[in-house]
This record gives sequence, C-alpha cells and structure tokens, in this order.
Amino acid sequence: MKNIISACFSILIVLITTLDLFAGAGFYEDIGANQRQKVVFNFGNSDEWKSVVDEVDGQDYGTKTSSDIWILKGGEAFVWKDNGSDITSVILHYSVYKDGGTPVFSDINLPWAQDYSGTNNQRWASTSENIDILENVNSSGLWYVEFYYSAATNGVDCPNTIYFNNGGSNYKLHFTADQSLRIANINFDVVKKLTQNIIKLKVLNGVDISKVQIERSSNINQWTKLKVIDFENENLNQTNYQFEDNNPLPKAFYRLRIIYKYGIFELSNVIYIENENTFLINKLYPNPNKGNFTIDVKSPVLGYKRLVLINSSGEIVYFKKLNDTQEILQYEVNINNLQEGIYTLIIEQNNRRVKERIFISK
Repeated sequence: MKNIISACFSILIVLITTLDLFAGAGFYEDIGANQRQKVVFNFGNSDEWKSVVDEVDGQDYGTKTSSDIWILKGGEAFVWKDNGSDITSVILHYSVYKDGGTPVFSDINLPWAQDYSGTNNQRWASTSENIDILENVNSSGLWYVEFYYSAATNGVDCPNTIYFNNGGSNYKLHFTADQSLRIANINFDVVKKLTQNIIKLKVLNGVDISKVQIERSSNINQWTKLKVIDFENENLNQTNYQFEDNNPLPKAFYRLRIIYKYGIFELSNVIYIENENTFLINKLYPNPNKGNFTIDVKSPVLGYKRLVLINSSGEIVYFKKLNDTQEILQYEVNINNLQEGIYTLIIEQNNRRVKERIFISK
C-alpha cells in the first residue's frame, strides 16, 4: 500500500485499507530513509540535496554575512497516479522573507525526469536554477525560507491541483542575517575637496528602504542631519547619488541612517574626514558685546565675501563687503545703534556660508 501525504478521491472513503482503490494521484510521503521531496542548495562548492521534511522544516541555517553564498538550484518531487489520473506539471514554490513579514511565493517549474517501477510512479526534478537566496536580504535579523509543492492533474478522480504542503503549514527553515548583509547594499564614501566634502552613495539594492539620512558629527557623539533621500518617492535603485557638504567642519564624522519600510533603521560605518582648508569663523570676541566685536575668519579661497548681521525678526541690520588678501584675516565691526538681543552673523562666499550667534547687551 502506498504511503500518501496528499491524495484525491473519487468517492467518500469509509475504510482506510481501501485507500489505494479510490485515490487518483498524490505525492509520496517522506518516511524514514525514503525522503523524496527535496530542494537543492549550493553554498559555494557542490550541490546539496535537502529533504524538506527532515533537513529544511524547522532547521536553523545559521548566520549569513555579505561574503556567504547560498544558491537555490531547484528540487525534486516523487508522485504517483492511478485510475486514469495523470499529472501534467509539478511546481516548487519558495519565498524568502523577514520575520514578521508575509511570504510572497515564486515558482520553479520541475520538469518530468523519469518513470520508475512502472509508468504510475514519476520523478519530477530540476537542478538548473540559479536563485540567490540572499539577494534581497537587506536587513539584519531573523529571516525565513519557505517551500511547498503543487501538481496539476487532468482532473480524473482528483482535483485539478494537489499539494505537498505540510497540511497547509509548508516547510520552513530560518537563518540570521548579519548587519553586513544590509549595509553591503549601499556603498558609502566621503571625498575631501579643497572647500567641501563630497558624500557619495552607490545604491546596489534599495528593496525595503524607505529613507536614507546623511548625518554629520564633530565629536562622534552628537549627530546633525544633513540630507534625507526619500526612496519611496525617488527611483534610486542601482543609482549613484552625491551630496556636497559646502560648509565642512575642520574635523568631521559622517554616517548613513538607513530607515526601512517596516520601521526599523540601521546605521552605516562611520567615515572620518579632517579638512584643514575649511571656511569658518575661528573666533568672535567679545561675545556678549555692545556692538563692537572682532572676527577671525579662515578661508582657503581668497577674494570677496559678504558679512551680514540679521536680527531675531530676520531683518538685515548690517551689511559689509570684505576682500581677503590672505587665508586668515581679522575684521573689526563697530555698530553702535544695535538694540539689545540675539543676532546672527553670516559670512558668505560663493555658495559657502558660515554663521555665528551674537549677543548684544548694553
């Protein structure tokens, strides 16, 4: 008597001992050494055949990093047919998804491979696929790979589709994705120029990414947002992106905050840039003052600059055009008619700008 995990029946079965007389077609059940439904993995060396019942379902496949290889080559299924039933195709369904997500299945068609023990027993198999299991694994944490089989029939003595699916629960392994798997999907670099730092991103795989935030710090503890790239409104997959920090700090740390659609975020590696050619206000003194103060300005690019003083209402209360003849210059400002309050001093040159708060107290 055949061992049957999935079968279709032409009439209501009353006695279990008469099962073979009425069943039209089915998948062979995996019992003991007879592990017939298998998938084929390749981890960088030879192909490995894994029983979905004993070597896939519930198994932990360890931690995967960006250097790991994990290819799904295909699988095999053993089926039987009786009483005029015929099986016309067999499909292996698979899905790779993160813990908490919903599986979305893709199909591998398993072509007929051979008949055995007569024409009523068949093996359907494929080992020619080249599916990268880790291709879209772009977030660290727990992930699943889930499988089930289906077969199309001629509908004689059985439904048009029969399944090998663990009673509807399917066959599911799990693994842990290391952080490097996610970060490897965005190449991140900072290039130092004369008067600016260029942040460069190469997006290799933007699946599941909602936003990427470029951040900067002077001390690696407190971070400031420089730019937000919205992946849901911009088509940035397989795209180069560049952002110019036109007001670089003398010593700066840069990083990416990668925000995913399901709410979590990941921080990239940190890049440190030391820039001696930074446009900045070295000193402003005294501060507070009565409207008379001195500014030490460092600028690697000589030439004209604008000095602007703005009050708390956003009004320009003072303007002066400056002309540098050396990299570090001192400017004395004397404005006697300023009211007490907080002002913003801005020095601009081309598309670069630095600013400082001034407190006027009389």
